[in-house]
Amino acid sequence: MKTGFRFVRSGIWGFTCAVSLFALQVEAVTIYTLPPGGSMSALATSYPVGVGPALATATSPFNNGALSGTLFSSVYSGDTANPYPGGLTFTYQLSIAPGSPDSSSEMTVSSFSSFHTDVSYHTAGADVNPSNFTRDSGAGDTLRFVFLSQSILPGETSALVVVQTDAASFHSTSAGIIDGLTVNVPSLAPLAVPEPATFSLVLAGLGLLGFRNRFRKG
Repeated sequence: MKTGFRFVRSGIWGFTCAVSLFALQVEAVTIYTLPPGGSMSALATSYPVGVGPALATATSPFNNGALSGTLFSSVYSGDTANPYPGGLTFTYQLSIAPGSPDSSSEMTVSSFSSFHTDVSYHTAGADVNPSNFTRDSGAGDTLRFVFLSQSILPGETSALVVVQTDAASFHSTSAGIIDGLTVNVPSLAPLAVPEPATFSLVLAGLGLLGFRNRFRKG
């Protein structure tokens, strides 16, 4: 009887946990949520809201002969509008140089694998707003900011693209500025930190490797 009772109790507990996790996921879904494999019309937001100083900023000029300009990227903590409590918020703004021979119609940023993302844009000081946001399928590593209705012309600046995430860390990664060809420039994006269990497995594996090497020497 005790065994049966434990089985029923553990089953109820597992069901309760599953329901709780589902509820948390539902609460995190907003009109700006962009899941892996997703595509959506770009929506404006009132960001920034209650955000402190940037944790880091990157100003990345580029010039491949056909396209020149500057990408500005930043990362913030303490964004009270972020639907993922404690998560970091990333912003991206593209400016095309007045003397650039070409314009840009798309930008991509990588390193978003396995993270939740809410993507929107803020219009302050902008000449051109994005038309669409898309995200790679699978783990959803790459975000695309598409300027389909109007490209960013020489001398113009894009709207500030805001990506709210559940990431706890960040690093320098690569963004692609596209005009037919792609210019790769440095930018900021989430950094995946190994789960404690994964880290423990890695340490255990290294320990086993050391033991085997020692055993062979003996």
